[in-house]
Parts: sequence; C-alpha cells; structure tokens
Amino acid sequence: MEVDYSLYLVTDSTAAILGNKDLVAVVEAALAGGVTVVQYRDKISDTADLVSTARRLHAVTRKYSVPLLINDRVDVALAVGCEGVHIGQDDLGTPQCAPDEALVELRRSPNRSPPSGKFGDHWGDSVLHRRGQESL
Repeated sequence: MEVDYSLYLVTDSTAAILGNKDLVAVVEAALAGGVTVVQYRDKISDTADLVSTARRLHAVTRKYSVPLLINDRVDVALAVGCEGVHIGQDDLGTPQCAPDEALVELRRSPNRSPPSGKFGDHWGDSVLHRRGQESL
C-alpha cells in the first residue's frame, strides 16, 4: 500500500480533548473529511481496551482505504492486523520487523536527522495544534 501522509491524524482519547465523544465516530468524520493516515494513540488504556478500540478503528479506516498505525504497541498492531506501528526514536530502539511493514519515526529534536532508510518510512517534525476552533 502506498501511503499518503498529507493529512495525518493522531488520536487523543483523553477527556480534555475528546470529551464525551466517541473516538471511532470522530475518526470516521475525519476520514470523511479527507484524513489520509490515522495513528491511534492511547497511553492509558489497558491492552484489552486498546485492542478492542483498535479493531473498531481499523474497520472504519479500511472502509476508507486509509492505513491505521498504532502508537508504540507492536503487540496491539499485530493483534489487530493493522498497517503499521508508530515508534518514536526514543521509544524502543530500532525494532526488527518485516521490510514491507509501515513504520513511522518521529523526529523530536532539530539536532536529529531523518531516518536513514533502514528504519522508518516517514519522518515528522512536531505536533500540530489547531487554534481557536473546537476540538473534534
């Protein structure tokens, strides 16, 4: 699958951001609006909840032919069978994986260079915030 990183959504399941909205419904609305990659990020839920939510998200992302990446959790990505994993450069070191699996590396410092090509197929520079608008 050729990945289009032009509109990359990183989810946030915290109450401060999501409120009482359903994460899957929010992601589907974003997909309908043109999102091209979804990264499911949840640092607080237990594994069973992560897998359950990721399966629901993957059903929606497949409907739109958009890849789903799981943040940090290779085990969850494998359980769901999604398209890849986001692993930041400080998270796990360099993981071993099949060459056709989508991996994303996050650049967090201006002193660090983009991926060498041996690991990672995308490089991001920072988090984007939308100002003056209601959260999705």
